[in-house]
Amino acid sequence: MKKILICLLGLAATHAVQFAHASSADQPGTAAARKTPASAPVTAAPATPTTTAERDKRRADIDYWLKTYDGSEFTSGEYRCPSPRFPSVSKQNEDIDRVSANMEAWQDCHNRAVVNFNAKSPLSKQMPADVARLLTPEEMESATARLKQVQENVAEMLKINGKLVVADFTAWRSATNAWVKEHNDIVNSGPSEERQQDINARRNNYASPDAKR
Repeated sequence: MKKILICLLGLAATHAVQFAHASSADQPGTAAARKTPASAPVTAAPATPTTTAERDKRRADIDYWLKTYDGSEFTSGEYRCPSPRFPSVSKQNEDIDRVSANMEAWQDCHNRAVVNFNAKSPLSKQMPADVARLLTPEEMESATARLKQVQENVAEMLKINGKLVVADFTAWRSATNAWVKEHNDIVNSGPSEERQQDINARRNNYASPDAKR
């Protein structure tokens, strides 16, 4: 019986998962292919014949920020982090290595997503200035409220997913640590491998001819 060499007691400190946070002042968001975002929230400008004509031309962009934008870029592409699967317990070094590596890969992906999400807050700053200036005061109020809700939805999604994965990992680690300790205690309490080989050799030497057949 061989000793399991890897113990998981130190992994808890390694897997420090970050969680997204939503403040009362909207948060992140960068819409793909929606041009350069404003550096600060932009207020709506009074309507003029010029802005009215431009609003007609930019209707699709206006509607995107009023009705369509959902923050999906924060959980897709390089920030799509499928949850790893954890067995109930691992009893082989190879399996422990595999599960630990999967957890570390997920953790790195998840933390990148959270850092990106938090760095791009608030969402109101992500609306392009040339679109924001075309909104009426009522539309700006509606867009701000909607972006705040999108931010809260994405933050909650990242937070819940992170907590579920950490809970599954913790359950696996605890069960595996317990099994590893029990297994290694049994191995340590028995004879060494060299001693066991000597015992087996002596048994063979003293065995009767019939027993050796």
